[in-house]
Amino acid sequence: MNRHIVAIMFTVCLAAVMPINGTSQAMDLPATATYLFYIQGQYAGKSDFEITQADDILIFKSKSTIKFEDYSQDLTCRTEIDKTTLRPRFFEYKGQHGDESVSGTVWIEGDSISGHTEVSGDQFPSSGRFKDPTYLFQNYVAEHQIVIAQAIDASKDPFLRFHVLLPSDFMTLPAVAALESEIEMALDPKPVVCKKYVVSMQNSSAYLIYYDPNRKMPVYLDFPSVMTEVFLENAYGGKPVAKYEPPKEPE
Repeated sequence: MNRHIVAIMFTVCLAAVMPINGTSQAMDLPATATYLFYIQGQYAGKSDFEITQADDILIFKSKSTIKFEDYSQDLTCRTEIDKTTLRPRFFEYKGQHGDESVSGTVWIEGDSISGHTEVSGDQFPSSGRFKDPTYLFQNYVAEHQIVIAQAIDASKDPFLRFHVLLPSDFMTLPAVAALESEIEMALDPKPVVCKKYVVSMQNSSAYLIYYDPNRKMPVYLDFPSVMTEVFLENAYGGKPVAKYEPPKEPE
């Protein structure tokens, strides 16, 4: 799978602000949210999800639809994480990737991880060892970026070293994140000071997370190498202004 495409899937758009009660950082989240994806300055799709809780588990249910040039993806997903530690427990996805039907599941229990992927009827079971801290990273599944951002913000280490698990490939990659600066963002209804984090993942160019400590979510993500931006909808509105522009037509 194209690693540049993997890198595109981040941005945050909140549709409602109904908080879930709880004491952990992860529980200070809205009941629903929407993220808008822009590639080369053009709208490419969105990710809508809802958040619920059961006992000590935080549950995300989402639908993401992306279409840009010859790439398309339509997935429904369920992600379960420990609401205190942010450790993943379960992930399931189903839908279309281009012309192929795809589905998959991942289970994490203790230091063991098992998975099952199906692509157009071909099945691929997998298993391995799970090492903390590891966070999920499925293409265009924006809730995974919320969890990564919260983990970075909660860390006392100036350089957080962790791993990301790509469920569709059942591949784990090392990553490192650091705070670059604090920056005031012109958001609705008023400016907000966000933390600007730089995240580097093996085999991918670095990307930027602009994290709002009050919302407990990123409001904006920037992937410079692929000119991709992701916006939190209720922070920017339905038509955010992208900084990247479509490539100029050859004269």
